[in-house]
Amino acid sequence: MTSTRSADRLGPTESARLRYAALRALSTHPGPVGELIHRELMAWQDFGHRIGRDGLPRRLAAEILGRDEP
Repeated sequence: MTSTRSADRLGPTESARLRYAALRALSTHPGPVGELIHRELMAWQDFGHRIGRDGLPRRLAAEILGRDEP
């Protein structure tokens, strides 16, 4: 019998990608916007992915990771 808890977890690669995007948001979006993005991605990485499979956090991470440093 498999645990639904393990099925809900992000894989280590996806988890690291979200953490990196959250940290990078602080430099690519200085000020309150970057802080908000950082908090949102970290919260999603920690537990939000269990609530639903909303694509917005993943799209946001892709946008952040696709930007060049200012």
